[in-house]
Amino acid sequence: MCLVTSSQRRPENQRGRVLLVDDDPSLLRLFCRLLEDAGFAVVAAANGKEAIEKIEANCFDVILSDIVMQDIGGIELLRAVRQRDLDVPVLLMTGGPDLTSAVNAVEYGALRYMEKPFKPDELVNAVREASSLHALALLKREALALAGDGLHPQVDRAALEGNLVAALDSLWMAFQPVVSWSKKSVIAYEALLRSGSAVLTNPGAVLEAAERLGRLNDVGRAVRACVARVVADAPVPSIFVNLHSQDLMDENLYDPGAPLSVAASRIVLVAGHAHQNV
Repeated sequence: MCLVTSSQRRPENQRGRVLLVDDDPSLLRLFCRLLEDAGFAVVAAANGKEAIEKIEANCFDVILSDIVMQDIGGIELLRAVRQRDLDVPVLLMTGGPDLTSAVNAVEYGALRYMEKPFKPDELVNAVREASSLHALALLKREALALAGDGLHPQVDRAALEGNLVAALDSLWMAFQPVVSWSKKSVIAYEALLRSGSAVLTNPGAVLEAAERLGRLNDVGRAVRACVARVVADAPVPSIFVNLHSQDLMDENLYDPGAPLSVAASRIVLVAGHAHQNV
């Protein structure tokens, strides 16, 4: 994720850094000139793929993108942005507005949905407002970081989805030994969810995000698949696998072809209100 600290914020006399994305060369040049004349530092991208490459390498105060592009559209780009940056405002432009794209723009956290053509001052004012909001968002992010690392209730859907995907992609399991005191030996291991996510930093945050997105089954399946890979390669004793109560309604849990089924004789499923993966 692109994090900007207070010491890295732009000077007061600078408007901000804008990523401008449009696959129409003439509009790209026009919008770039308008924003540069207004005092913004503009980085141009001719398509969604190029935009993602620039986002991975740089931090921006505002992202302004067309919705309909040949390779990666504006909505898909917005989702990619939220995997890397929770706060940067995204303005989406379209010459052919429709209800579906408007709903998706709002759902995935776009700040503005702008219909082409628009007046030059409308564009400049929208970007200026977005840049100011980004500065406030950075202050808010720092305040939340000082308050704790829980999942804030106002994080938008796109941010949740992007970070849940990143958490699942980097998911791994820690195995905590269960010891018999009388036998002085390890009799089982408990599988504990872990992730390399820089945002969803603990199992509780991963599960809260999944619950808010209706994707608890995705987490449960990922956990069981990860456990299955380890069990298949190691002659370990019984494995305790924690289940969210909703996992009990997942047909995959009972599927003989599911990854964990091949090790069923060594698996102990522990059901509760939530995974106790701490």
